[in-house]
Amino acid sequence: MTIRFRSVVVTVFVIALLVGLSGCSTALVDERIAYWSTSAKESLPPGTTLQEAKNFFASKGLELRCCVSGPDITDAYFTSERKVGRNFFVEYDVAIIVDITQDQRVERIRVQRWGVGL
Repeated sequence: MTIRFRSVVVTVFVIALLVGLSGCSTALVDERIAYWSTSAKESLPPGTTLQEAKNFFASKGLELRCCVSGPDITDAYFTSERKVGRNFFVEYDVAIIVDITQDQRVERIRVQRWGVGL
């Protein structure tokens, strides 16, 4: 086997390994997004009080806190599971955004993947 051919084989192997690892790592993010989408929306329908929402997340080991803003998000409450997955140079959190009405009730819940990295 020539050195050049061996180098190509090693390169292909490393790329395949990285792609495989990144898929496995982000699969957990997808699972957690599905879990929170179902669990939070079933347990916290629109009209649930803010305190009930805080209690729900506290029972899961998370703290619901104010305030996060961004595109399509204005002063919403949020919580997150940190470092759930990884894809190459990006680490992913699962963020749960809870929009609250003026009278301190749940309006809507969104679950998002937030990536931080290079």
